Amino acid sequence: MLAFLRFEGRRIFGERKNLFFFGFIALFAAYFCWSGLNEFRGFQRDKRFFISFEKERAAQFVTYVQYGTFGFRLLYEATPLNLFFVNSNVLQDVESNIDGFEVIKVESSLKGNRLFLNRGYFKDFAGILFVFGSLIMLYFGHMALVSLPYLRFMAGRVPLARLYALTTAARLFWLDLFFVLLGLGCTAGVRLGGITFSAAERSVFLHYLLFLVLLLDLIYLVGQLTTVLLRFRRVFFLWFFVVWFACVFLVPEISRVSVFNRAQTLAPAEKVNLEKLRALMTLEKKLRDYLKVNPRAPLDQIRR
Repeated sequence: MLAFLRFEGRRIFGERKNLFFFGFIALFAAYFCWSGLNEFRGFQRDKRFFISFEKERAAQFVTYVQYGTFGFRLLYEATPLNLFFVNSNVLQDVESNIDGFEVIKVESSLKGNRLFLNRGYFKDFAGILFVFGSLIMLYFGHMALVSLPYLRFMAGRVPLARLYALTTAARLFWLDLFFVLLGLGCTAGVRLGGITFSAAERSVFLHYLLFLVLLLDLIYLVGQLTTVLLRFRRVFFLWFFVVWFACVFLVPEISRVSVFNRAQTLAPAEKVNLEKLRALMTLEKKLRDYLKVNPRAPLDQIRR
C-alpha cells in the first residue's frame, strides 16, 4: 500500500498541470473565504447601527399605544459559519417588525449596499469546492485507469481487482487529504481574522467536510465508471463534460424543484394570517366580556 501511495502521489502532484488545478482551487477558495469574512464583518457593523437605531427609536415613544402601533424590529443573525456558505444560506439579511397587529412582517432589505449584493450560482467557499472539486475528481477518476493496454500489462504482475482497489484507495487518499487540508486551512485563516467558532459550529463544519469528501469520492467513481463504459475511447471527454454538467447543475436543480413542489402543501401566508386574526379577535372579545362583568379584576387574574 505504501508503494502505491508513493506512486500515486507522484502521479498526482508531480505534474505541473495538476499543481495548477490544485493551486487554482485553493486560490479561489481562499478568495471567497476572504469575501465571506468581509461580508460577515460588514454585517456586524450594520448590526451595531441597527441596535443603536432601535434603542433611539424606542426612546421616542411616549405611550404604550405608540409602542404597540410602531412596534420594534428583530434582525436575523446567522452563525459565523455562514461566511463559508453565503450563497447557500436560505435566510439572508432578514428582519421582522413586531407590533400589535396580527401579521408578522418578515422581509429582506434592499437599501444601501444590500442593493448591490448580487448572489451568483456558486460565489462562496462551498460552491467553489463543489463545482471545481467535482471537475477535478472526474478528471483524476478518468486518468487513474490510463488505458486497456496498461491494465493488461499490470494484470500480469498484480491481480486486477487488487490493482484497482489499491490504486483507487491511494488516489482518493491524496485527493481527500487535499480538500480536507484546504478546508481546515481556510478555517484557520478565518480564525486568524478574528472569527471564533463554538464547539457545535466546529462539529458542523467537520461534518460538512466529511460530506464533501464522500460526495467528491462518489463523483470520482462516476468518472472511472464512465471511462470503463466507454472503453477508454477519446469520446470520453465529451461525456466527461456531460456527466460534470449533470452532477453540478442538473441534479441540484432537480432537487431544488422537488423541494419546491413539496413546499406547495404549506399553507399560504394569507391563510395563516387569517387564522391568527381570528384567534386574536376571539381573545379580545373574551377579555372585553370579562371586563364588563368584572371591571375591577386584578391584572394577574386577567392574564390567567
